[in-house]
Amino acid sequence: MAKEPDCPHCGHDDCYAVTTRDTLRCKACLRHFSRKSAGPYRHAKIPLEKITAIRERMAGMERVNVALIAREHGLSYRGAHGIVKRIRETEEEQR
Repeated sequence: MAKEPDCPHCGHDDCYAVTTRDTLRCKACLRHFSRKSAGPYRHAKIPLEKITAIRERMAGMERVNVALIAREHGLSYRGAHGIVKRIRETEEEQR
C-alpha cells in the first residue's frame, strides 16, 4: 500500500482517503486535497492520468521524442516539453 502524501496546506503527514469524494483529508487541519495537489505536478494544467500515461510512454522510449508525445496526447510542444522535464526531475529526485 502506498503512503499517503503530506498535506499541502499544513505539511502534516497523517492523512486519510475520503472514498465518497475521491480526495484525501488531513487529520490536523481537516482540509481536503487531491493526490495531484500534493505532488510535484500540482501546477500542471493537464489531468494526472495523462501525466501517468506520458510517464509510461517515456519508459518505453530509448530517446524521448517530445513532438511525438505532444501529438499523441493533444498537447502543444511547449506543454509536452514542460511535462517531460518535470517527469525527468522527479525521477532523478527519487533515485
